[in-house]
Amino acid sequence: MSACAAIVCGLVLGAGQVVAQAPPPPYVPEEVPAPASKPSALLGATLYQQNCAPCHGQQGAGDGPQAATLDVSPKRLDDAVAMREIAPAAAFHQAKYGSESGAMPAFSIFLNDEQIWQALAYAWSLHTSEEIVTAGSELYAESCAACHGATGQGDGPDAEEQLGDFTDAKAMNVRSLRELDDGWRAAHAEIGADLNEDDRWAVLDAVRSFTYLPPWQSPFEPGAGVIDGQIVQGTAGADPLAPQEVSLMAYMSFTPVATFTTTTSADGGFAFEELSTDPGIVYFLGTRYGGISYGTDLISLSEISPTLTLEIPVYETSSDDSGIRLTRVNWLVDHAPGQLRVRQIIGVANDLDTTVTGHLVDGSDAPVTLALPVPANATDVEFQDGALGGRYQQAGDVIYDTTPIRPGQQSRQVLVGYTVPYTGAASALLADFAYPVESLNVLVADLPGLEVSAAAPLEDVGNQTVQGNPYRVWTGELAGAQPVEVTLANLIPAGETDPRDEPAIATPFVAPAPEPPPATISPIFAALGIGALVLIVGGGILYWKYSRDRRSTKKLVADQRERLLTEIAALDDRHDAGDLDDETWSAERVVLMNNLRTVTAEMERLETKRGAGNRG
Repeated sequence: MSACAAIVCGLVLGAGQVVAQAPPPPYVPEEVPAPASKPSALLGATLYQQNCAPCHGQQGAGDGPQAATLDVSPKRLDDAVAMREIAPAAAFHQAKYGSESGAMPAFSIFLNDEQIWQALAYAWSLHTSEEIVTAGSELYAESCAACHGATGQGDGPDAEEQLGDFTDAKAMNVRSLRELDDGWRAAHAEIGADLNEDDRWAVLDAVRSFTYLPPWQSPFEPGAGVIDGQIVQGTAGADPLAPQEVSLMAYMSFTPVATFTTTTSADGGFAFEELSTDPGIVYFLGTRYGGISYGTDLISLSEISPTLTLEIPVYETSSDDSGIRLTRVNWLVDHAPGQLRVRQIIGVANDLDTTVTGHLVDGSDAPVTLALPVPANATDVEFQDGALGGRYQQAGDVIYDTTPIRPGQQSRQVLVGYTVPYTGAASALLADFAYPVESLNVLVADLPGLEVSAAAPLEDVGNQTVQGNPYRVWTGELAGAQPVEVTLANLIPAGETDPRDEPAIATPFVAPAPEPPPATISPIFAALGIGALVLIVGGGILYWKYSRDRRSTKKLVADQRERLLTEIAALDDRHDAGDLDDETWSAERVVLMNNLRTVTAEMERLETKRGAGNRG
């Protein structure tokens, strides 16, 4: 497991480079802190994929994408023979403080102690399997539990005295499996003498599992919590609801750790009991009706508030989109030589009491629900939560969303980015809005000598500073569908230098991005509303792609890469568990992998640019 001490080396090392860092303190086993609770490999999986896999590989085979650039080969974490010689405390010490050579950086720069233990738990699990540990547990029960206890606490019925506690992480973590085996042979060689080597090591893998949770075991622990409520029909005049299946998913650190299902009673009632009241666990409650997912925002319980009663309305479906309006449109425009870099943040409401499922239009292979105002000459169109040809379809000069629009004031938020090229020093942005817009805000990053004009109903409200950066601002509202045009002059012609480059001015966040909710979830919760599942403006690919500040961009790219790795790992877990069919899994994975390749390429470009600058 000490090989996982090379975590994050692939993210901070170039080919053959050694990171300059303080030498690690001497390894004193007794001084290594024990984890506060059993580390969970399930929770450590994402940490491993983010930090270990670049060197050690996704499955611990030492074949990560950065492995070939290192002066030393990463240890194979899937090698059971090698892993028997490693004490968890030694692995923790090296992971936390780094190696003396500097080839492995200090993990404590990135993670706290508990996170290190979580990552190491997953790294340890890569050399074994559920089948091996299960077989070892059965042999342990037959030969060891009578004295050492069914749970390894040394309190078995045949024990003549209190034996060592296999659940004592402080004592167990300083001993490798080899040392445990030596102790076994020295204490009572006759027990297990008839076992072959594989069975013997399986028993010891089972013993080790007394101090950590393997990835097939959930860290979720039941408690006194209760979430109950009712599914109600939200469409006036519709038939009463038949019994519905309701699902509750529990997440820890954005990782799904438990799923519960029940069927509503005749009046739509449901109840989930014996839930954890740990406030660090968030729940998501959902159901499907008429092929559409409905659910709650993320919720949590606590010892102070251990119960929660909720009502989930479901609706009939319709192609009627007359109730759609845009609650707000923030239209942000920045500049680069020869092109405008634009982001639109669009809030969508549906004032009807039916869910809009769309209608067919020429050029789209799926029913469309929302027409999006993107200029006809826009290029490099990207969305925060989908892609053209997938969720988003282009038919002629119009781009459409294809996901259903549920009733509500905040049914959806769409974040779209695109580039508008221009020749010379002038350009125009023309977007044809298909719905009323409650609040339209146009923010144009300022330039020396920039001239901007906008037609009614936009009103010039002057220059404003947003997070230290100057903007020209227009606001207005649209009573109905209509085009809106913004013209710009004295822009930066292609091939010229941006006058703001010294000092650099970044396009700011419009609002802080919250921690992302679970990225990949059961199909029953797919494509739900803004409150639970949509990243708010300010995070992700669309920001860094249109940002000009290099340091800010680098951090956002790194953050986005971590989020994508988290999504991919969670998606694969759901597929492996049978919760996603092959078609859904494959389609979602293609999108995520394409985004990951884009982000990785951007990271490499930024690193190359930095290296070139340093050499210069």
